[in-house]
Amino acid sequence: MAVHDMSAAPEQNLTDGEEARRLDLAISRLPANLKEPLLLTVFDGNSQQAAADILRVSVKTIETRVARARKKLSEQLGGRLI
Repeated sequence: MAVHDMSAAPEQNLTDGEEARRLDLAISRLPANLKEPLLLTVFDGNSQQAAADILRVSVKTIETRVARARKKLSEQLGGRLI
């Protein structure tokens, strides 16, 4: 869920909301093997080791999959990185 700065101009809040929806949609389109490590580390704040333990894969696998997920998202979002 996006948190909007209520002191910002209404146009900026609209743009932020649109960007959040685009990001949500792009994430939903990722395959599960890329989405899960991304969500666990970037959005939930788990360490790569914790994500590896949860998903029962190596830390290197988490690292690789997060990098691939970021690349795919960047491509979908016109070059913006998360």
